[in-house]
Amino acid sequence: MVTPAARREAVAHQDSLPIASDRLTADARRDVDVYGQQYRADPTNIEKALHYAQALRRTGQRAQAVAVLEKASIESPRDKAVLDAYGGALADAGNYDQASEVLDRAHTPDQPDWHILSVQLRCSIRWAATPTRSAII
Repeated sequence: MVTPAARREAVAHQDSLPIASDRLTADARRDVDVYGQQYRADPTNIEKALHYAQALRRTGQRAQAVAVLEKASIESPRDKAVLDAYGGALADAGNYDQASEVLDRAHTPDQPDWHILSVQLRCSIRWAATPTRSAII
């Protein structure tokens, strides 16, 4: 997993950015392979599903990440980490309405999760900016 410090270092050194980017891409592909094997060996393990979906998202495989997290959300419908990841993956895939519905289940008004609220706000903004929505509004 790439640390925040490694990301900052890559941005700070513009000359090495392509190399750092290549390394990040290679790491993400490796993670897809490693976590994919672990997930396939035990698809009901929530931690393995979360790691695998995160790796899929980092490599741009949004639909696959959504599918993994959808299954995990069925297995653990009240798990906030799963619902958070699933809602985020749906938003990344452009499914803003469904993402908002999932994220609504990920927290409660008496115990708001500010990260989830932030993702919901981004969904609302993106939803309103989609061409078909803009024509309706």
